[in-house]
Amino acid sequence: MISLFRKSLEAKILGLVMGVIVVGFGIFAWFDVSRDTRDLNNQKEQNTSQLSSNVVNSIQNTMLAGVGTSKGMIATNALEKLRSSPEVDRIEVYSNQGQAVFGSSDVNGEAKKQVNDVLNTGDPASYFETRDDKQFLVQVLPLPNEVSCQACHFDDQTRRGAVLVSNSMSSVTQAIHEDKVRMAEVFFGGLLILLVVLGLSLRAAVLKPLRQMVGVIHNIADGDLNERVRVQSQDEVGNLADSFNKMTDNLQASQDNLRQVNLHLLEANRLKSEFLSVMSHELRTPLNAIIGFSEVLKDEGDGHISDRQEKSLLNIETSGRHLLQLINDLLDLARYGSNILDISREDISTTP
Repeated sequence: MISLFRKSLEAKILGLVMGVIVVGFGIFAWFDVSRDTRDLNNQKEQNTSQLSSNVVNSIQNTMLAGVGTSKGMIATNALEKLRSSPEVDRIEVYSNQGQAVFGSSDVNGEAKKQVNDVLNTGDPASYFETRDDKQFLVQVLPLPNEVSCQACHFDDQTRRGAVLVSNSMSSVTQAIHEDKVRMAEVFFGGLLILLVVLGLSLRAAVLKPLRQMVGVIHNIADGDLNERVRVQSQDEVGNLADSFNKMTDNLQASQDNLRQVNLHLLEANRLKSEFLSVMSHELRTPLNAIIGFSEVLKDEGDGHISDRQEKSLLNIETSGRHLLQLINDLLDLARYGSNILDISREDISTTP
């Protein structure tokens, strides 16, 4: 995977875009799920509060409407009807002494504490509890000892008891789960479509011209300076292609100029070698004549020329031979520059 990102520009761009999308969508999803969770919890609290109020009102109304011993039966039937709702976990009614008079008598520590607090303060309370890996919203409301109730319950108590309503949070949990699944499906589906569209667009708009440019660069590196990048776009890739083509034109022009200069240099070198060869022959001919005549005069003049004249003839002969050696060396150098002189390497001693 790392080698793919190192070698592929497409993988780098798509990976960067995917990373930005994942982070951005993750932040958006977190805020959206948090908002939905908050709204669903608020709605559940409102429903639970409404249910708790209905329980209190039901007890109040049935007690006022009932006659004699039928009051308790009417209230019980009304509470059983409310408890039959799928979302209702349990409904419990407590006396002003904190004893359960309706519902389960198995009260856990938190519920008992909340009931006692409501009976003491008269303020409603709500809290969340978890049982068997399920979450429930519990609300506790006081049963006020109103004037209409004091005919049976007397006026020695401010509150006749408390009502506990436990509402299941399964619908909220299910809704949040479905919301997360829906967002995940939308995210991955949208991400896949976006990556496909982006990949195709990236290849057509950026990677194809770049790959064409790379192919042209390889051909130019192999010596074909007639290759050019053909890109029709006017964006940065098009500007890059135009700049590269201009650079190639300048390189080709420089190569042509250099080739012409080399041809001129070769021609000048040929003319130089030809000139040196001709001049060497032209100079050697009179020098050989001078050396020959000086030898003839020196040989035939024994006894007939003075010492001074003989010394002058010797200087003429020596200088002529030295000049002839210089001309021969110059001719050899010209022949070597024209690649018509064979050179043999020999070992020589550097010690005297």
